[in-house]
Amino acid sequence: MNELEALTAAEPKRDRYGRPMVTPRNGGKPKAFTRPSTIADTLDDRHNLELWMQRQVLKGSIARPDLHALAATTDPDDKSALNKLCGQLRDAAASDAGANMGTAVHAAIEAVNRGRDAPVMFAEHVEAYTTLLDGIGATVDRDHVEQFVVNETVGAAGTFDMRLEIDGVWYVADLKTGSTVEWSARSFAIQLAIYQGHTSIYDWATNTHDLPLVLDDDRGIIVHLPANDPSAAAAHWIDLAAGREALERALWVREWRKRKGLLVPFEVTPSDDAALTGPTATPRLKGSQRIEPIGNVEPTTPKTAPEGGPADADKVVALLERARSHAAVAATVNRWVRDAARAHVDWRIGIEAQYSTERRYALSYVAVELAEHLCSGGDDAAAEDEVARAALALVIGDDAHQPILAVGGLIGTLTIDQARRLVRIANSARLTFSDDGSPRLIVAA
Repeated sequence: MNELEALTAAEPKRDRYGRPMVTPRNGGKPKAFTRPSTIADTLDDRHNLELWMQRQVLKGSIARPDLHALAATTDPDDKSALNKLCGQLRDAAASDAGANMGTAVHAAIEAVNRGRDAPVMFAEHVEAYTTLLDGIGATVDRDHVEQFVVNETVGAAGTFDMRLEIDGVWYVADLKTGSTVEWSARSFAIQLAIYQGHTSIYDWATNTHDLPLVLDDDRGIIVHLPANDPSAAAAHWIDLAAGREALERALWVREWRKRKGLLVPFEVTPSDDAALTGPTATPRLKGSQRIEPIGNVEPTTPKTAPEGGPADADKVVALLERARSHAAVAATVNRWVRDAARAHVDWRIGIEAQYSTERRYALSYVAVELAEHLCSGGDDAAAEDEVARAALALVIGDDAHQPILAVGGLIGTLTIDQARRLVRIANSARLTFSDDGSPRLIVAA
C-alpha cells in the first residue's frame, strides 16, 4: 500500500451498479441507494463533454498507430470490443492523467482535514488550501471529514468532503480539483442539496444510523483547488434552494425515464367492403395513458377536490386545540402544512371563512390522526413520512411512495371521502415492518 492509498478511507459495500448498500434504520436487508452524483448528473448538458471525449479518442488514434490499425480490423458490430478500444485510445491521449492527479490531491487534502500530514509532493496544494480557508475564516470539523450520509427522502446516499464553520454557522462543503468549476455549478448545487438534506449519518461498518448534522439550508461551499494550478484556489458559495428546486425536477425525469407502455398499437377494424377495396383501418387506441408529473415540477397548481360547505366552527377550534396540545404532533402537522403550501395544495385550517371548509377540516383531521396514531413519538421526519406514505398508499395507491411530492402535498390532493377513509385506517391500522425495513400497515377488516 502506497502513501496515498493509506490516506483513503475504506468504502461501503456496493451493488453491481456501484450504488452503496444501506441497511434500513429498523433493520432488514440492505438496500441500494442512488449516488448523489448520479442524480445530480440527470439534468446536465453533456454536449461539451461528449465532444471532448471524441477529441480524446482521435488524439489517441494519432498517438497510437497500433490501436488505429486494430480499430480497422475490429468487428464494427462488436460493441464490447469497440467500447474497450475507445477506452484504450482515451488512455493513450492521457485523458485520465488529470483525473488521477485530482484524485491524489483530494486524498492529500483529506489527510490535512483529518489533522494528518500529506505527502511532501503536495506541499504547494496544501499551502494554497490552508491559506484559502484562513482567508474566508473557515474551520474544518475534523470529526466529520468524508462523512457518509443517507438521504432517505430522495433515496440517495454518499459522502461529502467536509463540514466548514464560518461565523458560527456550519456549511456542507465539497472539494473540487478540476481545472474549472464553471460548467458544473448546476450539478454541484443538486449534489450538495442532497447532502444537506440528509436524514441520517450512516456507519456502514456497523450498519447503524445516527442523527443528521446541523447544516445551513440556504448555502453550501465549493472549495476549488485546481490540481494543475493550486495558485488559482478559490471558494464559492452555492445556492442550495436552487439545488433543491432542480432536485425535484431531476427526480421527476428519472421516474419519466422508467415510463413504459407509451407506444400502443392500433386496433384494425376491417371495412364492410374490404373484399372489394382491400383492408382499411379505423385507428383506435387500446388504452393510452397520459403521465402527470407528481409534485410541483411545472409552474401549475395541482388539481384539488371540491371544498364542500363551511366547516363547523366549534369543531375547527377543538381540532386546533387538540393539535397544539402535543408538541410532537404539532411539529409534524406544521411540517406537512408547509410542504403542502410549497406544492400549491394549501389545506391549513383556521376560523376565517377561506380556511374553514369541510374539506380543509377533513384534511387537517387526517393529518392530526396520522401524527397521533402512526407518526408521533420521535424526531425522525423521514421515518414519520415513510409511515404516513404507507397509510396514504392504501387510499391513493403507489403514487404515495413517489418522493417528488411531499407527504403534506399528498394530503392536499385528497377528496373529503378519501380523507374520511384515511382517518378510519389511521384509527384501526397496526404498524409492522417488512424484511427490508419498510413500514407495513395491517388494517382491520
